[in-house]
Amino acid sequence: MRSPFPGMDPYLEAGHLWHTVHTHLVVEICKDLQPQIVPRYVASSEERVLLGFHEGGVEPDVGVRDPSRQPAGNTAVAVRPSTEQVTPPEIISIPELSSPERFVTIRDAISHEIVTAIEILSPWNKSGGYEDYRWKQREYLHSRTNLIEIDLLRGGRHTVAVPADRCRPSAYRVTLHRAGSQDFGLISLDLRDPLPNIPVPLRRDDPEVVLQLAAVFDRVFEGGGYLYKVDYSEDPEPRLSPAEAAWADALLREHGLRG
Repeated sequence: MRSPFPGMDPYLEAGHLWHTVHTHLVVEICKDLQPQIVPRYVASSEERVLLGFHEGGVEPDVGVRDPSRQPAGNTAVAVRPSTEQVTPPEIISIPELSSPERFVTIRDAISHEIVTAIEILSPWNKSGGYEDYRWKQREYLHSRTNLIEIDLLRGGRHTVAVPADRCRPSAYRVTLHRAGSQDFGLISLDLRDPLPNIPVPLRRDDPEVVLQLAAVFDRVFEGGGYLYKVDYSEDPEPRLSPAEAAWADALLREHGLRG
């Protein structure tokens, strides 16, 4: 069964739901694009863990290697006996570090070069991980990679590449940047708007393809069983404006999801 909302369902923005929604969106976007781009390109679900930045990738400051794997002739590694008492550290849970960031890439099937990246923003991108995401965003914008950003979250900081003062106020937005261009495409969406069909650029000599975001979202909602995970008797987080709340209440009653 589809969401009762005509576009994005604001109840899925809740922190305990969004992680799985995000994962399902990435997978379904790949499925939507793949038949349109083969055999020259392939769409993939990829992930990264943001621990720190280095020009050649993410590397540790101190590495620990297995001495049994040292090449022949190397100096043996001295191992300190484990009889000394250690100071137990305080355990602090940071969920963002245990949940990799997932995104979609379209790669050249032969060279494996990333042609287009599709980022679905997360709450972490728009709050604690804001600077990390903006760093990555700048890398995209100064590369040969097309960038699409899909922001289906009302909360958090303005994070997409188009500056806030160039965007009209809206609940959700999609931005599109073609590699080498100074122009951006912007799709602004309100709560009552259906999710759009998004043009997806490839290389300049190939025609763009279309991401049917509404169809993708419907498959995510139904396949994830979200109708049975959401309590529509409560208000969503972030809360809606009074006018939006009244509209949502009438809609949910119409669908029999509120008494």
